[in-house]
Amino acid sequence: MAEAVEGPALQAVEVVEAGEGLARSRVLYSKISSVRRRDGSEFHDKVRARGSTPYSEQRLRKQVRRLKELRAADVEEIAQLKADVEALVGALHQATAENQLLRQQLTDR
Repeated sequence: MAEAVEGPALQAVEVVEAGEGLARSRVLYSKISSVRRRDGSEFHDKVRARGSTPYSEQRLRKQVRRLKELRAADVEEIAQLKADVEALVGALHQATAENQLLRQQLTDR
């Protein structure tokens, strides 16, 4: 048996039945979320009608911009690290070759 509970800007369904467990709580959560989204979009529609951008959207746009900048910086850093790895592998190969040559010279004496 489910009973509707109403609040100022939120409608929720209180689950009274036992034995339906997690699946029932997910349904409850999705119903609450959908009600919140509807109320929130009405608010955002009113804000947009006034010619403003909602604060949450401004904040998300700022975060997206920051993440894109970080991603671009990461791409540059990865390219630099790849170049460094190639240089280090070359140096290691050269040192190994010189070491083998020196060992060979020592055994030939």
